[in-house]
Amino acid sequence: MTRAEEEDAMDARNCRVAILSLCTALVEVTPCFLVRAVAAPDAAGSHVRSSDASVARIIDRGIESSPTFKRLVSAIDGSDGIVYVQPGVCAGRVAACLPAWMQSSGSYRYLRIVVDRKRLDSDRRLAGVIGHELQHAIEVLGDPSVTDGDRMFFFYKKYAPTGWSSFETPAAIDAGLAVEDEWRAFHHEGRAAEPLRQRDGHGRRRFKRFAFRTGCRRVQKSQSPLLVC
Repeated sequence: MTRAEEEDAMDARNCRVAILSLCTALVEVTPCFLVRAVAAPDAAGSHVRSSDASVARIIDRGIESSPTFKRLVSAIDGSDGIVYVQPGVCAGRVAACLPAWMQSSGSYRYLRIVVDRKRLDSDRRLAGVIGHELQHAIEVLGDPSVTDGDRMFFFYKKYAPTGWSSFETPAAIDAGLAVEDEWRAFHHEGRAAEPLRQRDGHGRRRFKRFAFRTGCRRVQKSQSPLLVC
């Protein structure tokens, strides 16, 4: 084994520990409902699901209220991915996260999004962070070679590195904020938000707004806003 191969193997062994400490949900075991789902795949209905009634209600309202949210759900419905959105706790004091966890069963790939309701003070914000993480799910599912947590980690390490094991993309930031803007307009919640295109050359204004809402933080200097989420 070459030195490069040894380093890759070490990364593979360590990546789950690193992600648990920096950017994944603090869940020690896979929820029972996910074990059952993977064991007995069910493609009926939407591919974006939740066993929590309050979260499922927000998903339905998001589809109704936000064209962006509806587009994200439709994209996942048209993929081989099934995404479960569940309440939980994310490391790094963030409001939501997409853990580097994936299981494949038959022709489907399963992912989970974790949302921390205690850090989200409105349904609008919850819909926004779900939209943000759905965009991440679409990015992962766009690569058919990503079939497990290790490959998912290395995909983002190559695709959107913002730290040793923390990742962010401008597309996900824009998706989450667009969902919030559209939700606010649909439900007439206060004044109109800052338009999506109103930003400086590097998106810093959008970064500040997103960071304020979610508790995300910049992890390194760059021309793009880079967060831990």
